Amino acid sequence: MQGTMEENDRALISIYDNLTHTVVLEKEMEQKENTLSYTFASEDTIDLEPDDRGSRYSWDITIQRNPLYDENDKLIHYDSVDSYYAAFSLPPCLIKRVTRNVQE
Repeated sequence: MQGTMEENDRALISIYDNLTHTVVLEKEMEQKENTLSYTFASEDTIDLEPDDRGSRYSWDITIQRNPLYDENDKLIHYDSVDSYYAAFSLPPCLIKRVTRNVQE
């Protein structure tokens, strides 16, 4: 992604399911200095099927510039800045199976 974010811009990370052709997760990213970051919680991906080979899911980042909201604070318009990958091929997103140490 090129350029910088302005004060009211939003950056979203999305995970796309290549099998169903749908966005299965979309979260707003945090901007600190010149870096965008998002920390996934287990709740974010718990319903996604594991894919250790990276063929099922892809990820991408989009910046929403000049977001416009209605009276109910619902996003109704924005100018989109797509990532470099959007024009070519989205990078794979590995969803790995993990175990939890559950205490009863």
